[in-house]
Amino acid sequence: MNLIKTSRLILRHAKQDDFDVLYNTIFSDVEVLRYVFVGGVLNYEKAHDFFESRFTFDCSNPYGLAVLVEQSTDMIIGFAGLIPTRSVELKGYEFGYVLSKQHWGKGYATEIAQGQISWALYNLDLQKIYALIHPQNKASIHVVEKLNLTRLPSILIEGQGTRIVYSANKYE
Repeated sequence: MNLIKTSRLILRHAKQDDFDVLYNTIFSDVEVLRYVFVGGVLNYEKAHDFFESRFTFDCSNPYGLAVLVEQSTDMIIGFAGLIPTRSVELKGYEFGYVLSKQHWGKGYATEIAQGQISWALYNLDLQKIYALIHPQNKASIHVVEKLNLTRLPSILIEGQGTRIVYSANKYE
C-alpha cells in the first residue's frame, strides 16, 4: 500500500521481503549510516530487530518508517518516515530519510522530504514537524535549507550527541 507518492517516489508499507534489500544496501553500509545509528552499521540481527520494531508506518499508523521505492524501476532505494522526537525539550515528530548510496545526488532526498512535510502537515493533526540533523551531515542540511525550513537552536540527544534542529510549520 502506498502511503506517500511524489513525482518519482513511493513511500510504502514495508514487507518482510524488503529486509534483505535494506540490509544489503543500507544497514550494512558504513558510509550510508555515518550520521545514523550513532555512526555505525548494524549486524544482521540488530538490523532485523530494528526493521521489525520501527517499520510500522501504514494506513492505520502514520508514525514509523516505511520503504522508499523509485517509481520508474520499482527498486527499493531507502526508507523514510515520521518518528517521535528523541529529545526531552523538543516535543513532537521528526521526519527523516535514508537513501542507498547509488541514489545520492539525484534530488530524491529533497523530493521525499518535501513529500513527508506536506503529507504530515496536511493529513495529520500536526502544526509543526522537525528535522534533527547531525552537524556534519552537510547533504541533509542543504536539503532542509533548500526547502526553507526554519533553523532552531541545536539540541543534545543522549547517546547521539548534538543535532541541528529545523522545523516546518503548517502556516508558514
